[in-house]
Amino acid sequence: MKKLFIKIISIFIFPKTRRREFRRAYLRWGVGKLKIKGRNNRFILVNEDGKEISINWPLSGLNIEIKGNNNTIKIGHPWRFENTKIKITDDNNYFEIKSCPMGVKETLFYVNRGAKVLIGENFGVSGYGRSSFFVGEEDGMSLIIGNNVLFATNNTVRTSDSHTIYDIKTDKICNFGSPIVIHDHVWICEGCAILKGAKIAQDCIIGTKSVVNKKFDTPNAIIVGTPAKIVKTGINWDAERIPDFKGIG
Repeated sequence: MKKLFIKIISIFIFPKTRRREFRRAYLRWGVGKLKIKGRNNRFILVNEDGKEISINWPLSGLNIEIKGNNNTIKIGHPWRFENTKIKITDDNNYFEIKSCPMGVKETLFYVNRGAKVLIGENFGVSGYGRSSFFVGEEDGMSLIIGNNVLFATNNTVRTSDSHTIYDIKTDKICNFGSPIVIHDHVWICEGCAILKGAKIAQDCIIGTKSVVNKKFDTPNAIIVGTPAKIVKTGINWDAERIPDFKGIG
């Protein structure tokens, strides 16, 4: 019965050449879950021709939970999810991944209070340890990620501290949140924390276990440390493994 259901879905979404790929993903990574409560919520797939299709069934390997009104999730082709969850609460949130052919694995996205998440093409998150993206917890928060951005395992991204820090004499809040921007072709290595107000320029590498809590406008840099700082410039990186790298010539 499940195979028949998947086959029928694939006929409506994909051209003939892509239907088998779609069915294999479901059978390998599981059907996923889709739970939506509220009004005017939309889950949209964008196929390889750019056509947007509103659906009411889950994607393979992806659990979606929406509780609120006027929320949108948009996923572009090609996609690949493994044990990943998108949880949206409150109203007027927007979440988009343009494509993730490398896979988004063992990842939690938690979005609330009217937040906006815009993730570009060829996005990837490695598995073998959960990564978490918390966008919201205060009004007006956003996470913007460019194209060809790769996260290793066990990373955290937060636009807010969640809990309040305040001055004991004035009650003035000291730790308001701030949007995060990650430009094109950035590699976030294992165990990093990308915190409120962070900005990372294109073609940069964030070293293992670094804490990024400010703006870095210099491209082609290695950024390392707690807190992070630039330790080398004039570099670039490639997703190929070292034995397979052919260089730029």
